[in-house]
Amino acid sequence: MPIISSVIEGSSTADIDYQNSDTTLIIIWIGSDTASGIAQYEYALGTAAAASTPVAWTNAGMATADTLTGLSLTEDSTYYLSARATDVAGNLSVVASGDGVTIDLTDPVGTIVNDGTGDDIVYTGSDSTLSAVSSAFTETVSGISKYEYAIGTSSGGTDVVDWTNNTTDTSVTKTGLTLTGGSNYYISVLGTDNAGNVSTTITSDGVIVDTDGPISGTVLDGTDVDIALTNSTSSLTASWSGFRDNFSSIQTLT
Repeated sequence: MPIISSVIEGSSTADIDYQNSDTTLIIIWIGSDTASGIAQYEYALGTAAAASTPVAWTNAGMATADTLTGLSLTEDSTYYLSARATDVAGNLSVVASGDGVTIDLTDPVGTIVNDGTGDDIVYTGSDSTLSAVSSAFTETVSGISKYEYAIGTSSGGTDVVDWTNNTTDTSVTKTGLTLTGGSNYYISVLGTDNAGNVSTTITSDGVIVDTDGPISGTVLDGTDVDIALTNSTSSLTASWSGFRDNFSSIQTLT
């Protein structure tokens, strides 16, 4: 009796679990018969193992692969290839079915990318390191396969760091950069799902590099003019002005 030993759905090289086409499906099977030999193969495609809807049993002759076209498959539904063989003596094999391929036509959706390692920051004191963190992208069918990030001097730009695989991590810290003080840098993120759908680009609102310390101003003893003497033994008064920072402004004075 002939045997179907392998059934592959969705690819010519390896079995896949998800695909992003609802009109085309690659199918492959392997069979053998050690006595009289194979006379013909048949295949069917269904929403359950051994089912034959939407594609009824079809004679494939001696072929062991086909590309089904003109299909109308449904998103988030799983389709199973089934195959059987008939040998020269007329014996029919047991039907063998694959583990199914699920249709995913929808791109992942991202929401926000924060500069920094937590809440969004506006300035960074490093000219060699940038960090970003994003919310996990929404993907309801096949799940996220990978995230990619890029860094540029414009929103969505890649002139500093081209698109780089970040596996499934939703945060990144990139070191070894050569950044320019006073310049704004943007980190962008893409998500790809297990069916190969790619999200639109989500970009941070930018972070400004500020590695220069504030510029000192003037400190006066007293409130309006500098004084040399005071008649109080319990208090001192001072005032200051002219402290400034070229990029990020003054946060505190101590």
